[in-house]
Amino acid sequence: MDHRYIITGINRLTGLRDQLTGPMDEESARARLQRELDSRKRQRYQPYTRLRVEHYDAVQLTLQFSNDEI
Repeated sequence: MDHRYIITGINRLTGLRDQLTGPMDEESARARLQRELDSRKRQRYQPYTRLRVEHYDAVQLTLQFSNDEI
């Protein structure tokens, strides 16, 4: 299985798109999105809007250390 898809949504407070789930395969992501949409219909105040399945591109972080010693 290829875990390359995530569910994202627009945060109402910040206006930024946030990752809501961890990586999963496409079929699982689409099924989870449908369950989320069905359950959120009854919520009065939804913290995230415009949910969608997106391709997950991992970002490798680099740590930079200085060679300055005290």
